[in-house]
Amino acid sequence: MFENSKNNLDIMEKDTLPSFCQMEKWITSEICDKNGGIYSWQRGKELGYLYNEITGYGVKLYTCLYDIFKDPKYLQMAIRSVDYLNSQVSSSYGGGISRGGIYYVFDASICLSGILSYHDCMTDNKFIDEKANYLHEKMTKELLNFIYRSLLDKKPINLNGTSPENVDFSHWSLSYGSHLLKCAIAISQSLNVFNNDSEKLDALIDRLCTDMVKNFHNGHFHKNINSREIYTHSHCYATEGLIYLNKPEYLDVIKESANWLASIQNHNGSLYNNYFSSKQQEEVADVTSQAVRIWLWTDREKFSDNIEKGFGFLKSLQSPEGGIYYKTGSKDINSWVTMFTMNDIIWDHNGANAKWLI
Repeated sequence: MFENSKNNLDIMEKDTLPSFCQMEKWITSEICDKNGGIYSWQRGKELGYLYNEITGYGVKLYTCLYDIFKDPKYLQMAIRSVDYLNSQVSSSYGGGISRGGIYYVFDASICLSGILSYHDCMTDNKFIDEKANYLHEKMTKELLNFIYRSLLDKKPINLNGTSPENVDFSHWSLSYGSHLLKCAIAISQSLNVFNNDSEKLDALIDRLCTDMVKNFHNGHFHKNINSREIYTHSHCYATEGLIYLNKPEYLDVIKESANWLASIQNHNGSLYNNYFSSKQQEEVADVTSQAVRIWLWTDREKFSDNIEKGFGFLKSLQSPEGGIYYKTGSKDINSWVTMFTMNDIIWDHNGANAKWLI
C-alpha cells in the first residue's frame, strides 16, 4: 500500500538516495512546458525538445504522485499533459504520435499507458468537463487502434508516406525488437477499458511475448531477432513489460534478466549502455535506474547490494537543479532518467507496485 501523506515529500528523503524533493521540484517546475508537454533535457538555461513519449511517462508519474500524496496539483498537471498529448495525436494518420516525422508504436504505447493511468485515478470530475472526456476517449481509441494494427503487422514505425533524412533504419528503436515488449503494459491496461476487444488484445499480448522472448538468451534480450548486440535500455524495457504482465511462464525470464544485470554492474554502481557491440560503452543513468526497479521487484533482499550501489551512482549524478544527468560526464539533465529514479525511490519506500511502473 502507498502511504498517503499530503504535501510531505520529505518522507522519501534518505541520505543514501538522490533527493526526491529536489527531483520533484525540477520535474514539476523546470522541464515542463506551460501547455503540458515535457522537454527531453535541460542544459543550463537551454531546454531540449518537447518529447511526447516522455510526456506520457510524466502523466503516469503525476498520477502516481497524486495517488501517494493526494495533492490536487499533480492531477492538474496530469490533465494539462493529457490535453497536450491529445493535440499531438494525428487523426488523419490513424491515431499515431510522431517524433521527427516518424510514428513510433513504442511512443504511442507509452502515451496511452499514461492516459489510461490518469483516467484510472480520476475521482474528482471538477477537473474535467464532458468535452474533454470525449476528446480523451476518442484519442485513447485512436492510439490503441494504431498500436494494435501496427504490432499485428509487425511494423514498429510508420512514416506516413515520407522518408525523413538521415534516419538509421538499423537503429534499435526502428526495428521489431525487444523493447516493444513494454507496449504490453498499455495493451494490458486497455483490457479494463475496452472489454469488447479483450480477446484480440489478449492474443496480441501473447504473440508479442512469444516473439520477443525468442530474443532472450543467457539472461539477456538481444536488440532483435537479427542482432546479437545488447542495448541494455531495450533489454530493461522488455523485462519491464514482463514484470507488469507478471505471467507465471515468464517469471524465470525476469529472474535471469535481474541476475544478468547484477552480473554486469560496474563497481561504481552504474551499468553500460551496450554489450557485445562495437559501439563505445558509456555509464548511463537510464539503464541504472531501470535495473534498480527490476531488482526491487524481483528480489529486494537478494539484490540489496546492487540496489544500494545503483542508488549511489544515481545520487552522484544529481544536478544542482535537482534532476539527474544522463550519464557520467554529461551536462544534460535528463527528464526520463529523473522520472525513473523517482519511481525507484517510490518503490524503495512503498514496495514495488507494477501498477505505477513508469
